[in-house]
Amino acid sequence: VNKGLVINKILSSDITRAKETARIINSKLNVPLEITKLLNEQDKGIINGIPLQMAEEYYSEFINTEDIYKRFPEGESLSDFIIEYFTIIMIF
Repeated sequence: VNKGLVINKILSSDITRAKETARIINSKLNVPLEITKLLNEQDKGIINGIPLQMAEEYYSEFINTEDIYKRFPEGESLSDFIIEYFTIIMIF
């Protein structure tokens, strides 16, 4: 039910489940669909996909850090991630 809300563009990350959802929604709205990696989750590098307990055991220095500039091995820092989101705000 549309209660005055106007949707003129859909933004989606390039992760498969997000793209599929965006395309389903857009099949009803028929508006421009922008797919961008800038909306992806933080890239935690070699930690991606391993169980949290194992990540905390072997990579706690990256998980429990307050240093937003500390990069995950082969991944990105929290600072990198924040910059991507500010980029989204500025571009779109």
